[in-house]
Amino acid sequence: MTPAQVMRKESFRRAMPSICPLDNPRIGSPDYEANRQNDPIKYTYPTQDDFLREYDPASHAINSLKYYPNQIFKDKKSGHFKAKIRSRVSIAWQRRIHTKRVVALTGFDPDLSLPRSKTDIKSLELLKNYKEGWAKKNMDSVVHLAISADFKVGDVAVCGYKSNGVFGTRIFSYDKGDTLYPHYDPMTGRLNFFGRMFSVTVNNPKDDAQFETIKYLDVWDNTNYMQYRTLASWEDKKEQGVDEWEVSVQPKNHNFKEVPIAYHRYGEPCWAGSQSLIEQNELTFSQLSENNAQFALRILYSLGAEFDMETSEDGTPMQVTSTDPNAKIGFLESAEKSTSYETELNKQEKEIMRCSFAVETPEIKSGSDISSLTVKTMMQDSYVKALDDSKIYQEFLDDICRIFAEGYGTEIGREADITGLGVKAKLQPWVFMSESECVNTVVQLVSIGVLSKRSAVDYIYETLGLGSVDEAERVFKEEHERLVMENSIVQNANE
Repeated sequence: MTPAQVMRKESFRRAMPSICPLDNPRIGSPDYEANRQNDPIKYTYPTQDDFLREYDPASHAINSLKYYPNQIFKDKKSGHFKAKIRSRVSIAWQRRIHTKRVVALTGFDPDLSLPRSKTDIKSLELLKNYKEGWAKKNMDSVVHLAISADFKVGDVAVCGYKSNGVFGTRIFSYDKGDTLYPHYDPMTGRLNFFGRMFSVTVNNPKDDAQFETIKYLDVWDNTNYMQYRTLASWEDKKEQGVDEWEVSVQPKNHNFKEVPIAYHRYGEPCWAGSQSLIEQNELTFSQLSENNAQFALRILYSLGAEFDMETSEDGTPMQVTSTDPNAKIGFLESAEKSTSYETELNKQEKEIMRCSFAVETPEIKSGSDISSLTVKTMMQDSYVKALDDSKIYQEFLDDICRIFAEGYGTEIGREADITGLGVKAKLQPWVFMSESECVNTVVQLVSIGVLSKRSAVDYIYETLGLGSVDEAERVFKEEHERLVMENSIVQNANE
């Protein structure tokens, strides 16, 4: 395959409103299906650079002179046109929404579980090894960072590799400088091959002052990995080159059974539903700031024929005198504060969070702990959206588990056993819950016999951070020692 065949990708898009909805010929028509093509949806095509601009407050539209131009006026003295700098306020709404959505989905580490058919001792022991490897390779962080990037720039890829017998992963996303090109099998929908392009700036070895950007294109298929690179202006084109590209790494086996890539495309940043409201909110806030700035400093006025003024060194008026008995001196009072701006801003801020299914931290008036049900109710928008996202990302997690099982299984020499486990990773939406409620819930489940002590100890350690990794073994050892001691006492009493 050539680089041109790899570097193809579906554009990101946003639907536009119909230009003339009232003139649509399908309205009132009985053959609706036949006339659907008369009103095709038109789109704008934002880029991932646009998503990053939306994420960074410094590059928001409010800071653009085309979107919010300065006021132009003509100076009466010089006759020149001048610009009055307007107040501009950019607010990091996107970062707040992004953080809330990511934490709501990945606040709890993925739950790793076996199928119901895998309940034998060997499978449980392998699951323990699986979880130890999962923690050792920081896979929880990999999942968190991958979803964070996907929510920010619209797509992400997790790549597995084997280097000198050791398994590892890398995260590719546009905010790190990677452009991703997934290609799917039209029958199965599985990745057929995958491309990742990035750039490196190098200097001319013959001239340190000359720099040029070299593009690299990594390509994976079901068997091999290879790399292309563009040629610098000072390099000679080689025979194996394709167009302006040359093969920098010849195809070599990546030692995975399938493409070692877990790719997911969210298609838009997580704040897309609120973007227009955010821009309107920043415009409203900037106009309010501009209005307040007009009366930020008190303005001294004087009415009369003649005045004498004494000022301090910094120009502050200290004393004003006049021989005119009708002279008036005072300060202009600021305009009364309008509640319309405040009402509009409050409404916008509320809708911005709601449209992106993010919830502001509620005000807790009670001093005591509240139940998890009450918290879920208050955080319902975030919780419900996290439940929805957990289903959307399930196939992505399955691919990560497949890559991890094959890679880590090879590293520890038990590939067949680890891959045959069929471990399933599931995301559990995160909500606030007091430690005391967690402990009470676990104790009740153990007491009624629906949760084992080992699972309870593991949950308390993994969720609350209480105890150590081998806390379950410690508990059972203490219980065994207690029983041995009691048995010894009974035997001594009988003797």
